[in-house]
Amino acid sequence: MKTNKPLNSLDDVPKDKKLVVFDLDGTLTESKSPVDQETGLLLGQLLQTKKIAVIGGGKYELFQRQLLSKLLVTKELLANLYLFPMTATSFYKYEGSNWSEVYSQYFSKEEKEKILAAFEKTFQELNYKHPEKIYGELIEDRGSQVTFSVFGQEAPLELKEKWNKNHSDTRLKIEEVLQKHLLDMEVKLAGLTSIDVTRKGIDKGYGIKQIEKYLNTPIQNMLFVGDDFHFGAGRKGNIALLQESQDPGKNLEYTVTILDQAGDIIPKSSQVRIISPDSTYAFQGTSMSAVPAEFAIGQFLPPGEYTLEALHEEIKASSVFVVNEINDIRVWRDGESIVIENVGNVKFKDEVEIPARSDEKAFTIRKKLALAPGQVERILLS
Repeated sequence: MKTNKPLNSLDDVPKDKKLVVFDLDGTLTESKSPVDQETGLLLGQLLQTKKIAVIGGGKYELFQRQLLSKLLVTKELLANLYLFPMTATSFYKYEGSNWSEVYSQYFSKEEKEKILAAFEKTFQELNYKHPEKIYGELIEDRGSQVTFSVFGQEAPLELKEKWNKNHSDTRLKIEEVLQKHLLDMEVKLAGLTSIDVTRKGIDKGYGIKQIEKYLNTPIQNMLFVGDDFHFGAGRKGNIALLQESQDPGKNLEYTVTILDQAGDIIPKSSQVRIISPDSTYAFQGTSMSAVPAEFAIGQFLPPGEYTLEALHEEIKASSVFVVNEINDIRVWRDGESIVIENVGNVKFKDEVEIPARSDEKAFTIRKKLALAPGQVERILLS
């Protein structure tokens, strides 16, 4: 069961749920801010009757500052609280009188270097300029997650909210280009101004599976409180194509739609890729759910059946379209030459007759051609 309603009363918690799972930022707290006094008191009361798991993208030290430092509960009650920082790539529980790390899945040195290099390439390609004033680290190594924040990790909430309202498209462009450089990793938007990089498959759905496994609690016995718990059975994706076939050099229009269990649109981005007949990628990018998009089919893209595939967490949708075969040439005169270009997407192999004129004399050029797509041949008239 999932709810987006604030926890105003303990009476709102169903009696049959054994575990309450909270999202940290945006639910228990404002972005990177500590929980307020009322929320802290409610959590303390809830710990007396229920087990609580808290999941978020921040590292453990942020959980300490935002949550643990504001909880006024006994050590016995802390044993009912479980922390899953960095989207559950690490897990902490209270044992004896200390918080202990049960597991962690850190990036290797080589993986981190690859991620940092990809960020630099992305910034260069987009000619992206960082703000003059930065608050804390721009790119933070969280062990099993690397996070870029536009104004740094310690930026004021008001500044982040204003930027997110006016420049959300900038972050989407960074996400899209960065994903192209990190095809074997997960790149996703986080918070108001951040972008997280994790290993493939690391998302809220993964986090819930880890909670289910380590706390030995079936999903049906959990209550989820947060604004980003779109997971589990019943979610589905769909790709609507406006054209089932298209000529090279034209645009293919499509819409990816991701729906939750209730059939409501999930306003999140999906990774989109077009797979060619030889199983290579002809295109990779991102697309927002229910927002029309288009893919420019290259003039020389080979003909055949292509698959448009969309991936969002564990949801996968696909649709097939055909790139039509174009077998054609373009002929024009350039000074004392006749220029012939294969403007199709297949090899042009034929004998052609080209009417021409030189020094007021008309004649016909007969030429056997074997031109690859895009290839040009010149015939001198003199």
